[in-house]
Amino acid sequence: MLILGLNMFHADASAAILLDGEVKFAVAEERLNRQKHFGGFPALAIQACLNAVGAKIADVEHISVGSDTDANLLKKVQYAECGAYFSSACRPPCPQHSLGLVRLSAVDSDW
Repeated sequence: MLILGLNMFHADASAAILLDGEVKFAVAEERLNRQKHFGGFPALAIQACLNAVGAKIADVEHISVGSDTDANLLKKVQYAECGAYFSSACRPPCPQHSLGLVRLSAVDSDW
């Protein structure tokens, strides 16, 4: 089974390829495109992985994309607390995304 692993859309994009559960090749995109801490789609790294095992993208049975749900967690919480996720009828967004925590008062208790 051929598995392609991807780390992308944040700093240090990369790709790895596994054949029958064994890592055969892995490379960071920045090693190939010469852009330090590249954070886009690792197209060159994917091609290098496929070339390393003599495969085509059609030969890949599974693609795994890594994610970290805790990445930028504080920014996500701040964004959510300012009301950006709520409709304007529920709560208007705060000016410039406040850094303080939302205070629940008697007015807010019906949430």
